[in-house]
Amino acid sequence: MGTIRDLRAGRSNQPWVDFLDNEIATTDSQTARHAIVKIFRRSLFSARGCLPSDAALQIDTYYEETYLASNPALKDQDDKGMIEFLTGLYGVVSDLVLIIPYHHGLQYAIIDLLFELRHLPSRQIKIENEDYIVYEHEPIIERMMGQKWENHSPKDDTNPEELERKCEEWVNISAFIARCIEAGFNDQFKEKCKFPCVDIPKALEEDNPPGVRRSCLIRVAVQYIMIAGHKICQQKIGKGKTEEQQMWLGKWKIWAEKLLQLAERNELEPGLTSEVREAHGTMVALQPRLFKFTR
Repeated sequence: MGTIRDLRAGRSNQPWVDFLDNEIATTDSQTARHAIVKIFRRSLFSARGCLPSDAALQIDTYYEETYLASNPALKDQDDKGMIEFLTGLYGVVSDLVLIIPYHHGLQYAIIDLLFELRHLPSRQIKIENEDYIVYEHEPIIERMMGQKWENHSPKDDTNPEELERKCEEWVNISAFIARCIEAGFNDQFKEKCKFPCVDIPKALEEDNPPGVRRSCLIRVAVQYIMIAGHKICQQKIGKGKTEEQQMWLGKWKIWAEKLLQLAERNELEPGLTSEVREAHGTMVALQPRLFKFTR
């Protein structure tokens, strides 16, 4: 955390740079979203780059010295204006990770930024009569993730012309959610592993016809396993003592066997086949006793 990455984030032909520049040109300059977009553009997404810790400090300073100062009445509210502010912050983040490729280092840079925000001096607020710690334990990030997850999953009836774009976005945001799980950002969620525990079975338990959508579902499952597999095991399987944990242990074996089958059939494009093999290796390494008598 906290290191400058050589990400070529500021190159003008990158879609995420175009997105930020368009947001700066078109959004209301008085909104938190506009200010946050500008901070992203001149920090992590500039040609010169910026430490995630510096970007985090800029965001928090904007809240304290501009956003809150321009509307003193917010100080008397339970949430101190944080619901709107965090909605602006996480809205920008979730829009960006739809278009930043799942394997691109900028996804990690945004994770670093969220990590650094959590290590700023804590600020307590109240949302819906419950106490929360800003950036660290609050429900807004969970709501934003859930909305993007609900709205961007490629459905069976997706227009074929839009399917490829939607699938790319789905893989991108799923990989980011996996990174959030791995980083511990979801530890306070009501459903810590909701997203992978729905999407992995969709890819590896259901009978999906070959095509763009099937490849997308498999790649989403693979990213969850490779990035957040340890957390999924920890939260759903644990020590495997309860009936529910045993159920998830059984699912783990089914998923691994399906991945091995997909790899051996060699039906997928080469890049996805190699990811499938890597994900299978991850599953075996995380639960070796399950595969003691298998190759």
